[in-house]
Amino acid sequence: MNGAGNDFIILNNLEERIPHDRFPDIARTLCHRRLSIGADGLMVIESPLQGGDYRMLFYNSDGSLGEMCGNGARCICRYGYEAGLTGKTQRVESPSGLVTGTRIDQRNYRIRLTDPTVIDLDRPVDALGRTWPCSYIELGTPGLPHAVVPYPGLSGLSMDDLRELGKALRWHPAFPKGANVNFCDVTAPDRLAELTYERGVEDFTYACGTGTGSTVLALTLLGKVSGADVTVSVPGGEPEDTPEEVDPPVQEPTVPKEQFLRLAAEYDNYRKRTAKEKENLWTDAKADTIQSFLPVYDNLERALKQDTADEAYKKGVEMIMSQLKEVFAKLGVTEIEAEGKPFDPNLHNAVMHIEDENLGENTVAQVFQAGFMLGEKVIRFAMVQVAN
Repeated sequence: MNGAGNDFIILNNLEERIPHDRFPDIARTLCHRRLSIGADGLMVIESPLQGGDYRMLFYNSDGSLGEMCGNGARCICRYGYEAGLTGKTQRVESPSGLVTGTRIDQRNYRIRLTDPTVIDLDRPVDALGRTWPCSYIELGTPGLPHAVVPYPGLSGLSMDDLRELGKALRWHPAFPKGANVNFCDVTAPDRLAELTYERGVEDFTYACGTGTGSTVLALTLLGKVSGADVTVSVPGGEPEDTPEEVDPPVQEPTVPKEQFLRLAAEYDNYRKRTAKEKENLWTDAKADTIQSFLPVYDNLERALKQDTADEAYKKGVEMIMSQLKEVFAKLGVTEIEAEGKPFDPNLHNAVMHIEDENLGENTVAQVFQAGFMLGEKVIRFAMVQVAN
């Protein structure tokens, strides 16, 4: 299914009952364009845990678990209605909170996104030799991170023109969890163009529902749009977005002192940019290689948890795991501390909640999948259950 060109594969696990640890591999395999079905992400329908009609798990095309997806939620609401899982109004549980969906007609569904939990309208970032004005928004808990970057003349540019900048901002240290980068340009009263470089897809997509919501919210608070029936033009169409109960503008619009777009970069900027690219290339290549070995780590960890009377077999698996950990340590990879620690959205991905009087408030009760860091960069969030 697709929403505004954002395309998804939906798997009803109420019927299939596939183990959760297989979903990252399934997402990577099925979402690979040209070699499989191809999609921006995989959505899995599960039984509700907190009173909703059903639960949605969203996996990016790279296999990472996402907090939520706006256009994905619209698609899954249509599936839920047509598959008889619920009625015209739906309450869908997601890792970042409850999403309410409403059927408008046969093809159109409207959702209410999760509430913003972080709003920073002034978080400028340095990238590719210059400073870019930026707002930072997180939706839900744990927060789905979005950077909103004004870019005049956006409508006349292609994805190729902005891909290098999109990648640089997506991994920028100003965003501890990384961020979806939403370039935008107000083209007329309450009309704007938007282009999103998505985390997890690691490229531009035809649309991003949570990105559109975050962009309209930021521009409304900055006084650049009214906040009512705002039309956003994305490569996949023109969804309308209306924030609820938005406060009046908190600051006056500012006029950049320099032009946002240069036809030719100065030599000094070029030198700085290429030096940074060389530095990031090694880090990215190392992170990509390590990610390829994480499924091996997961399988060894599962093997060690199985009871066996064959001590020689158990000892062999322990030696392999020990050797793998030594390799990780030499590469600067560390496992994220999780169980018994306070929940940290910058390190942990909460997929389940429990009440347990033996544990403190907001404490990680159980780790479903270990997380890892390369230096200060998270290469996989720890998938956890959080208490209280």
